[in-house]
Amino acid sequence: MSHYVVGPAIVALLLGSFGVVDAAPVPKPNPEQVRKDLDAAWADLLSADEQTAGRALLRIASHRDDASEYLKDKLQPLKLTKERATQLLTDLGGEDEKVARKAFEEFSYFDPRLALGDKELRDVLLNKSASRQLGAIVCDLPIDAMSGTKWHWHSPDNKVFRFNCGEAVCNRDAAIGVDLIGTVDRKASWVRAIRGVVVLEFVDTLKARTILDEMATGHPDAAPTKAAKLAGDRLRK
Repeated sequence: MSHYVVGPAIVALLLGSFGVVDAAPVPKPNPEQVRKDLDAAWADLLSADEQTAGRALLRIASHRDDASEYLKDKLQPLKLTKERATQLLTDLGGEDEKVARKAFEEFSYFDPRLALGDKELRDVLLNKSASRQLGAIVCDLPIDAMSGTKWHWHSPDNKVFRFNCGEAVCNRDAAIGVDLIGTVDRKASWVRAIRGVVVLEFVDTLKARTILDEMATGHPDAAPTKAAKLAGDRLRK
C-alpha cells in the first residue's frame, strides 16, 4: 500500500486554491448565565469535598474577565471593630428573628474573635442572651445548633472552647485565638475566602491584585489575610 505525505507547501497551495474559511465568531456569554454559573461555583467553594471545591475553582477561573469583578463583592478584608461586634451581639440576642439571622450571617464571616479577646468571649458565652448563637458561630454550625437543653462549654487548655449540647454537638472544639482558626476547627467561609484568593492569583489582573492587596489589610492573624498577602507578594516578584 502506498503512503502519501502532504507537505507544508502542498497544504499552502491547497489553502490558496480553495481559500480559507473564516472561523465563526465565538458568541459572548450571556451575562445572566455567567452570573448564575459564578453563583453556583461560589456556593460549591464552601464544600469540604476537595473535588467539588476544585471543580468550582476551575469554573470561576474560566470566567477570567468576570471573576475579579465578581469576587470584588465577595471577598472583604477581615476587619471588625469592637463597636460593631457589640452591636451584632445585641442583634443576635434580640427578639427580632430576621435581625438576629442577619447578624449571624455577618458574624459567620466577620468572626467575633476578630474583635473580642479571650475574656470578652468568655463573658459573652457565660452571661449574654446570645451565648448559644455565639457558640454556634465559633463552631461553624447553624444558628440553632446549640438550642438543645444540655448546654455546656469549657476550655481544657486555654487554646480551644469545647462545646457540648446533647447528642447534636459533642466535644466540638473551636479556637479561642484568631491565629488558630482553621487549624483546630474548620471555618467554611474562611476556607472559601482562601480559595477565592487562589482564583485571584491565577487570574492576575490589575483588579485581582487590587482585591488581594485590600484583603491583605485584614486581621494579620487571620488565615485569609495571610493567604492574600502571600499571593500578592508572589505576583510582585
